[in-house]
Amino acid sequence: MKVLIFLLALIGASYGQVEPYGSNICRLFADGVRLRNPGSCDSYITCNDGVEEITQCTGKNSFYNKDSKKCVSKAPDSYCKDPCNKKSPFWEADPKSCNGYFKCTDHGGVQDYCPDDLDFDFKEQACVYKSDSKCKGFNYCDIVPNNDVSFKNEKNCEKYYTCVKNKLKESFCNKGYYDVQRGCVKKSEVDCPVHPIPNGICGTAKRPVRDKFVDDERTCSGYLYCHDRGDNVVDEKPTIGRCPEGRFFDTVEQGCITAENVKCDEDRCDNMNSPKVISSELGCQHYLICKDGVMVAEEKCPEDMYFDVDTLECTTDVKSYPACSL
Repeated sequence: MKVLIFLLALIGASYGQVEPYGSNICRLFADGVRLRNPGSCDSYITCNDGVEEITQCTGKNSFYNKDSKKCVSKAPDSYCKDPCNKKSPFWEADPKSCNGYFKCTDHGGVQDYCPDDLDFDFKEQACVYKSDSKCKGFNYCDIVPNNDVSFKNEKNCEKYYTCVKNKLKESFCNKGYYDVQRGCVKKSEVDCPVHPIPNGICGTAKRPVRDKFVDDERTCSGYLYCHDRGDNVVDEKPTIGRCPEGRFFDTVEQGCITAENVKCDEDRCDNMNSPKVISSELGCQHYLICKDGVMVAEEKCPEDMYFDVDTLECTTDVKSYPACSL
């Protein structure tokens, strides 16, 4: 049964708010971005080197307008306006937090909060357990300027967000991954904890991929195993795998083989404990310089010389590997 804790019983209790976005919101934004301070109407955050710098609006201009990025004299939107009006019931929800509410009086609303483990429910006119709450939680577009600021999606390296008409819009990088400072860049330039699984990697309902290993399309060493879920059933949760160090996945061989035998245009330094590796894009005279498993430069052997994957040097012996053959 739903448990209600009526507000009249909360007077005199100790209140607080937990930051809904976790610690340091600037980890999601580029340097120089200015945001409304979450839960506040009279201060803003500037992101510098991934660290929050809070500035307080003062004097007559005591409200912060997130879109004009200025302190103004009037509440700029519903986030900061007193929600109480002539038609209001005794209690109104606080648009700035799930556990906040306003006690409506003839002179406007008086703000207060439910205890930390409870949310305010407007329909019930009471504080309820979070499991019974209908509050959707933190809305980034209450603090992020519209149209001109993009920010990181921490659940998917290919995706990022913008706010359009105060609604969250999700976008994709056509190639590469999203970097908070530079936008969409090469995958190798972004530290992605878990590579996203491509849509349709295990086929379609008409032609499902069954009982087969497939390239993860994100790295040279990663692969996925599409299980046999039955006729006309696509495996929506393939098993994620990664080759041992120094080996890349080969679709034809259905396994992990030595890197010089696999043609792959992703970052070939990844999963290779080597300062140099052969290039797949420019031919066997070319090689890549690696640092900490990431490509940092591309080099070419002198004329009439070839890169040797065993000595990691250029040689006059003609060298040809499946990985670099054009």
